[in-house]
Amino acid sequence: MSDFGRTFGSGLGSPVFLLQACALRKDALVAHELVALADRVADQRRKADEATHRSEVGAPQKEREQANTNVTEPQRGSTARVLTPEQQRTLIAALAPFAGQKVRVDTVMGSDDRLALAKDFVEIFRAAKWDVDPISPMQVAYKKPPIGLEPTINQAGIVPPAFPTLVDTLAALGLGTNTGFADKKIPVGIIDMRIGVPASPTEK
Repeated sequence: MSDFGRTFGSGLGSPVFLLQACALRKDALVAHELVALADRVADQRRKADEATHRSEVGAPQKEREQANTNVTEPQRGSTARVLTPEQQRTLIAALAPFAGQKVRVDTVMGSDDRLALAKDFVEIFRAAKWDVDPISPMQVAYKKPPIGLEPTINQAGIVPPAFPTLVDTLAALGLGTNTGFADKKIPVGIIDMRIGVPASPTEK
């Protein structure tokens, strides 16, 4: 073997060359891992930025949807209005002295919340021992629907003693005015408790 061959061959197998090769291989692996780590960090940042963007865009949309709900909710008028237990007790106590008074309860047709309120009055009159018309509450297709609560009688006869008390108690509870109503079509002696459409946009 020539001196060149011996020198070159011995150089490949020397400890110094092997250490250098290992060091280069290690550096290459470290560099590869750093690049991969940098890619993962960049990907995580990208996903975080996208999530933040979706959150920022979605929040106003959610607020707009909520605003639309708040605007349209009162227009549906689907919330049933019923009397509170305190109002019920007050009415029963005031009307009980007039046990036997004939009464009927009518309400506008096609309104679930008005029907619920009419049923409350039926129970109140029964608790006060009034003579409630068996078909009450009855839904009526009025040509001109009553507004709010309208206790009504036929003034052709004697005003039922219970009528002023009913009117005044409703007014005291904030459920109506202190004025009764009259209708010649109602049989004399009967009180017609009419549950009309809401008196104002704020009434449910």
